[in-house]
Parts: sequence; C-alpha cells; structure tokens
Amino acid sequence: MSGWIKWEKSLETDPRVLRMAKELKRICNASPFHPVTLVCGGLLRMWSYADTHIRQDDTLDLGSTEVDELVGIEGFCALLPEDWFREIDEKTVELPGFLEHNGVEAKKKALTQKRVENHRKRSSVTAALPDQTRPDLDQTKKETTASATPARQHVPRETVDPEWWLDFKLAYPERSGDPGWRKAQKAANARMAEGHSAREFIDGAKRYAAFCEATGKVGTEFVKQASTFLGPDKHFLLPWKPPDISPAVSLSPGEIVTRAYEAKANGGRVVAEQTGSNGGGVEEPLRRVWPAISA
Repeated sequence: MSGWIKWEKSLETDPRVLRMAKELKRICNASPFHPVTLVCGGLLRMWSYADTHIRQDDTLDLGSTEVDELVGIEGFCALLPEDWFREIDEKTVELPGFLEHNGVEAKKKALTQKRVENHRKRSSVTAALPDQTRPDLDQTKKETTASATPARQHVPRETVDPEWWLDFKLAYPERSGDPGWRKAQKAANARMAEGHSAREFIDGAKRYAAFCEATGKVGTEFVKQASTFLGPDKHFLLPWKPPDISPAVSLSPGEIVTRAYEAKANGGRVVAEQTGSNGGGVEEPLRRVWPAISA
C-alpha cells in the first residue's frame, strides 16, 4: 500500500480513546506521557504496521502479545474495543473494516475529495486588480465605456475531474505521445449524453489494455488516443479479444541444421512440424540457415 494512512484529528476526543486512556492511566500511572498521547501513539503504530502487512480479510499474522510488543504498551490490545480489534487465535488478530477505511479505493476517494476542496479554495480568490499603468486619457475612456456597457462578470469554470475518471486513466493502456485526456473528457461527456455510463468506459479500457498487452502495443504510438477510444465510433464497446498465439516450436542448433539439409534434399521445400499449428515456429529458424546450406 501507499506510504500514508488516514488519521482523523477528532480521534483524540473519541469516547473509545478516552475510555482506553482512563484505564491506561490506572495501569501505567508512572508514565511521563499523557494517557491519550499513549493511546493515539499506539493506534498509529498498529495501523501503520497494518497498512503494509494486513491481508485482504483484515487479519494480521500476529498475536495480541506481539501487537503489545510492537506498540510498546503492555496490555494495549486488551483495552481495544471489539470494533477496532479482535483476537482470532494466539497467532492471528483482525482489524475489522481496516481496508474499507485505508484500502486503495478509500485512499483514492480521499485524494479526490482533497483535490476538489483545494480547487474550490482557489476559485474563491478574488480577481486581479485592473491595470493602473495606463495614461489618464485612456483610463477615462475605459470608464466612459464601462458606464455605457456593464462589465461581464467572470465566472470560473469547473475543471475538477469526476471520481470515475482516475479509474479510467489507470485502466487505459500506456501510450507513447499525447494520450488526449482533455479531448477524451469532452468525448466521454458526449457519450454519457447518449446514455452510456462510466462503467462501460472503464470495462472497455480494461479489455483494450489486455488486447494491447497481448499484441505488444503497450507504450507505443499504436495505442489509440483516449479521445478516439471514447469518440463517436465507440471503441469502448468492442470485445477486444486478444488473438490466439500458437506456441513456437523450439529446435536446438543441431536440429535446425539437420532440418535444413533435409529441406535441401527435398528440393528446397521446408517441411513444417506437425503440431497442429501453421509450422511457423520451425520454418523461421530454417530460413535463417537456408542461404548457407543452399550455397
């Protein structure tokens, strides 16, 4: 997973944390740290470890004693509420709902929300002051014109990407050159107006990525621009079934030479291997040595 985890600043006043701190103060009265600080620090250590090592079923390959040693607080696990921590057995514990809040999809949504908030803050900044370096005569002319015709109010355009757009870009195969993302968004809006959905775009991108991977086009200019993929021809609806590639027949150098002499004795005709394929895997290495054999 990524190098960060979500941390709500209101957690230190959460009733569950306060109850743990109260009990921890009774147990560790001699600690120089505030009990809430100890609880929050222990939770941060445990969740940071889980972000790297947790399994898909929200379990860790650790026992309660080992978690206590990890956070450095004896009896820490015994104070955790059941909706945060469950002991499965002496070598396995569960952190219920951890991936729901700190998984890949949860972090994508958190980043998208933060990006939207930053954009709204930037849009609220007042417009720049008018130019004050012009001559008085010109300025007077501007004021006269402005009094006759009211100035048009500038309205900032909304440029925030929709939440599904990041998933589409991640699914789409890498292309050499300009992928055409800006035009692709306009094309996507046009297709949605026709009744198509973002899920169709994403699923189509995944099929096309598998096709490009199978045909060796990923990272080249032969990958379609995203604007073309989402264009009026609707390439995102195509099945994009990868071609069947028959396995090549492998020959040793000695076998290649032997087959070449057999071909020469056969009047120059290369005999293909009967493997159910077109024999291309055998014929290609024979063609490389044929000029030397037939000379």
